[in-house]
Formats: sequence, structure tokens, C-alpha cells
Amino acid sequence: MWPPPRFFPDARLNFAENVFAFKSPDKIALIGAREGGTEIEKITYGELQKRVEQMASAMRNAGIQKGDRIAAIISNSIVSFVICLATLSIGAIWSSSACDMGASGINDRLIQIRPKIIFADNGALYNRKVISQIDKLKQIMATVDSSLLSNLVIIPRIKTLPSMLDGFAKSITFDDFIKKSTGDPLKYEQVEFNHPAVIVYSSGTTGKPKCIVHHHGV
Repeated sequence: MWPPPRFFPDARLNFAENVFAFKSPDKIALIGAREGGTEIEKITYGELQKRVEQMASAMRNAGIQKGDRIAAIISNSIVSFVICLATLSIGAIWSSSACDMGASGINDRLIQIRPKIIFADNGALYNRKVISQIDKLKQIMATVDSSLLSNLVIIPRIKTLPSMLDGFAKSITFDDFIKKSTGDPLKYEQVEFNHPAVIVYSSGTTGKPKCIVHHHGV
């Protein structure tokens, strides 16, 4: 259907706010584990909210506003959930690609959304093997729209791999990006019911991948 129907045009809400609504701060919110059940981490709703608050403050101080796109090339983890919720709290739009995708497949997605910040793991663990993302990130950064991109934030998922992308001036470590936080209280931007929240994609098997947008209210 085009144009798509607009539901509840007068409603205002925020998806991230509803994640924390009526939740006990001491209740376990997430359990993270690496391959093989290693590095198990548990986080309560209270701890999760504090991390989201810190990340959202860093993002706002990096210039992120409602409607900006935040992309990630990242494994499922507590960190990825924190970044996603911080993005949504601002009214910015979240999109992620898996670490096992190739550079061209990721590029086909990024060029459509023109992200302002890209978060990327420096590597991944698969079948007990460490797989670096550094060379792939260099390929991606060579073609991404750098006029809008403000930062490539490297997450040190693999401690033995580089935490910066040499030769790319906009590369920053995850720790240095978090230092942009100034302790601002978490603010949930009230957005329209149909305001974009998450961009996912079709498989790309019959042509370029197509964006599929999910909204705060749907």
C-alpha cells in the first residue's frame, strides 16, 4: 500500500522508555555470553538504564539528534543492546549488520541510510576461531559517505586486535567515545507513533537489499 497508513497520528511515545517502564531496577534484564558459554555477564534493569544513559549522553554530545541514523557492524551482545536503546531514546534510528557479512553486502546497506556514526566490533569469535574485522572495515570506510559520517567507533570485542582503524581520521575507540558523556540525565525523546526506530533489510538475493523500517509504535 502506498502511501502507507499512519496509525495514531496524535500519539507520542518512545520505545526505549517503554523497555524500562514498571521494571524493578534489581531484576535481571539481560544475560550475555560468548561462544561456548564463556564470559557470562548478567545486567539488571537499573544497571542497563545507567549504561544507556551514559551512551545517550555521549551520542548527544557527538551531535546525534532525532532522525539521525546509527549503524552497527556488531555481534549480539549487551553492548549492542545498550547502543540500540540509547539511539532510540534520542529518536535516532538504529540499523545493524552481522559481523559475518562481507564488505560489499554491508556497503549495499550503509549507502542507503548514510549513518552519522558507525559502531563496529574489531573482530568476532566463530567456531573457536578469532576473525578480524579490521581489513573489512578498511574496505567499507573507503566507500562509505564520509561527508556525513562523524565517527567510526571500534568496540574491542577481541582484546588482541587493534582498537583503532589506522589511517582513518574519524576512527575512535569505544572508551574514548564514552568519555564524551557529561552525565546528562536520560531523556526519552517523545516521537510520533510512526517515527522510524529500526531499519532492517531484505536478503539482497534478488538485487540490492531493500530497507524495511519498523516504527516506535509498531
